[in-house]
Amino acid sequence: GVGVAEDKREALTLLLLAGHNGLTTAFVRAAALLESGEGTESGEPDAEAALVLLRKGVDAGDAECAFQLATRYYRGQGTKQDHKRAFELNERAAAAGLAKAAFNVGCHYFLGHGVGRDDQRAAEHFERAARGGIAQAAVNLGNMYLEGRGVPQNQDTGLHWLRMAEPDIPQVRDTIDAVEKSAVAVEHEMVYGTVDGAGAEGTAPPSAPAPAAAHRERTGDGREHKR
Repeated sequence: GVGVAEDKREALTLLLLAGHNGLTTAFVRAAALLESGEGTESGEPDAEAALVLLRKGVDAGDAECAFQLATRYYRGQGTKQDHKRAFELNERAAAAGLAKAAFNVGCHYFLGHGVGRDDQRAAEHFERAARGGIAQAAVNLGNMYLEGRGVPQNQDTGLHWLRMAEPDIPQVRDTIDAVEKSAVAVEHEMVYGTVDGAGAEGTAPPSAPAPAAAHRERTGDGREHKR
């Protein structure tokens, strides 16, 4: 509507002011306005300027800026794709207590993106993230316990984590029911999911076990890989 563009530019000005005065998380919203073009004079996206702001936030120790910048590096959004740099930034944000970043660190280890594959470290970070309220992390961790991947195989512990995720991801009820009815552990499809789009977009948790099926991993580009 009339005045909307001017409002966005004014919002950008205020966000930049806040960021430069110590409220560095404001750089996240400012970067989004620059990337969409809503806050620029020309109306054209300015991904480079957005990255500059996020880097300033990272330099100031802002965990959310580190997480958001990691997303750009992982996707190659406005910059060259760099999984190693994405991993480093997610690790930095996770160390500052950001649960969604801990989840993404787990995904890096699980997939071997930017760091060597390490199922044990993946499970450790999924647990940190799950305890921080990230439901998809609880699904991943639960499946790892059911499979005995990176952790000792334990059906009760696996079900515990799946039940923790159920309020947010009700589809796991199918998996829980199937495991409870089975006298033996069954193979599960482990699906890589992420938070806020870092790495992949909207991947869903497994809704049911897949007995005798090849183990599949879905990466950030949506492709599935067997191992």
